Amino acid sequence: MIKINLTVLYIVLFCDFSLEALLPNNEYEFPIHMPGIHPTLPNSESYLCTGVAVPNQNLYITGFQPEADMSRVHHMMLVGCDAPVDMNLVDNNNVWNCGGSLSEPGISSPGSACPGSNASQTLFMWSLGADGIHMPEDTSVPVGLDTNIKHLVLQVHYYSTLGLEEDGDWSGLKVSYTNQKTSKVAGVMSLHVHGVIPPESKIAWDSLCQVGGTADLEAFAYLGHTHRLGKLVSGWKIEELDNWTQLGRSDPRQPQAFLPVDNVKMSPGDVLAARCIFENYGKTEVPQGKYTK
Repeated sequence: MIKINLTVLYIVLFCDFSLEALLPNNEYEFPIHMPGIHPTLPNSESYLCTGVAVPNQNLYITGFQPEADMSRVHHMMLVGCDAPVDMNLVDNNNVWNCGGSLSEPGISSPGSACPGSNASQTLFMWSLGADGIHMPEDTSVPVGLDTNIKHLVLQVHYYSTLGLEEDGDWSGLKVSYTNQKTSKVAGVMSLHVHGVIPPESKIAWDSLCQVGGTADLEAFAYLGHTHRLGKLVSGWKIEELDNWTQLGRSDPRQPQAFLPVDNVKMSPGDVLAARCIFENYGKTEVPQGKYTK
């Protein structure tokens, strides 16, 4: 079977494609940034997206380095779309609303992060001032010609305009890549939870899924993500009902970085499970979604 390196566990639980630098290890680097946005936050928070088409060739992403101010950005996510973004559905500034009701007036709302696509996948996530990630040796995320990733979309979750300067917000990422194929392929498996947190409560939300496909997998990193009421995120591999291996656990009140997994192998049929612990000391219920709630 093909050995695949897998980035796990992400739980929820404008710009041009241009070369900026040739890095010492024969990797290239390019930016994906918001184009000087001035969010007004009519709903106290907004989700905005911008994107860049992948050239019609095979490229291999090897790392992500965030460039954002956590005083106004709660999180950023890079998404791979299976088709180029339909520019007829977005405005001329290559920016669109992508957070449902948490939107900005005067900006197009096509209904998704990848308008015109049938499918998408998470490639990277950043929150609360965390650092970036670089893939292990000879490992990459393939994008472009022979893949189902044709467009890269940056989603930014704004919750403040603190410190916003006259030229607007330029939050984004530097993406490192190579044009040399690697022997191992990286990807993200994400488990999500949704619901409403009752008032004056401590509650656990669980999620699980079964590993499919035919390839053996090796987990090398995990990330736990919640909004303000989250206290603990943990992830597990389940082979049998009485055979659980912890992938990792994190406090989502700390910088939400990808943390190393200690040499955990997974096979088709194994189950991934996640638990998110929330505490709500308020007098009203809190729906999933808004950071300020």
